[in-house]
Amino acid sequence: MSARGRYIPPALRQRTEEYRRRERAGMGKPLDRMERLAMISRSGGSDDDNDTLKDFKIQEDFQEYIDKHISAYQAANAFPPPLNDDGTSSLSPSQLETLTNILIMLRKLREGILASQRVDRFAVEAYEMSARLAVYCQEDKALSSVFGHLVPDLYDEADEAMLTTGLLYLTTGTTPAAPNPNGALVTSNRDEFTAVYLLHLLHTAYPSQQDFLSRLKDLSPPTSATFQLVAVTAAYVRRGNFWALSQLVLRPSPIRSDLVQRMLIVILAKTRSRTWATLKAAYMQLQLDRGNWLCSVLGFEKAATVEVFMKERAKQGEVVKKDATVPTWTIQKAAKGKS
Repeated sequence: MSARGRYIPPALRQRTEEYRRRERAGMGKPLDRMERLAMISRSGGSDDDNDTLKDFKIQEDFQEYIDKHISAYQAANAFPPPLNDDGTSSLSPSQLETLTNILIMLRKLREGILASQRVDRFAVEAYEMSARLAVYCQEDKALSSVFGHLVPDLYDEADEAMLTTGLLYLTTGTTPAAPNPNGALVTSNRDEFTAVYLLHLLHTAYPSQQDFLSRLKDLSPPTSATFQLVAVTAAYVRRGNFWALSQLVLRPSPIRSDLVQRMLIVILAKTRSRTWATLKAAYMQLQLDRGNWLCSVLGFEKAATVEVFMKERAKQGEVVKKDATVPTWTIQKAAKGKS
């Protein structure tokens, strides 16, 4: 899509227009290099500006600039942002705008990294932070773009570069120009982000699993607990075993990462319409009992969320709420021959 056709969040558009007004009027503090790089359009500055991010040092300076924006957000807001019980984002419009603006700046940084063919810890972490924010903002298109290079290409290249550097040091004693701090693995988060990628495919292509299954076979080591979780999730979805899926998601393991859990909750939300269709066909009446059976089967943790969900079903004429001590709803069955 062209720069002209892309969606620009209002806050970022306003900031960019203000930058340009200041430049035209020659008033106030001139834009510094980082502010220019943060402007939205790839064609919005000079060719020199667009090529600047090929320089490794400028990339690192721009990352520090982005980190300051992330720190400012963290100082005023919960981070990571909580996820609603029904899988929707809890971000307010202004919070979403702020994080989306940061995500756009990270996209510009990734463009520089890709153009410069940079393969090291810095490159991997820039892509991982982009993926993290895209999950928080529920930006599926941005997540697809990030994973298009991160998994498996950048991870594979980073592993190869680290191995080459290690062999060079062992054979010649030459210290690499950009050593890996503390000898830590460049791709130590690979399992987590690869799992997020696979769950993203499961979510965006639902109910089809064709792309997911082909990528699962290529990417997943069979002994990894994380990938076993992903495979089990897909199997439950494929077989329509949504009760088992809800139990899996609502009882997270201590070793399950926040990002993986978020993706599981979103997938559970995606399947809820089929769960509800089954409940409508199987029952005449539903009750929010003390055992919270209805909570569990619909994949909610809170009874209040069930009541919100059922209120929406009542508005659509699917149920009628009864006057009872315990919240109870009568299913409105469609007449024969009508959907």
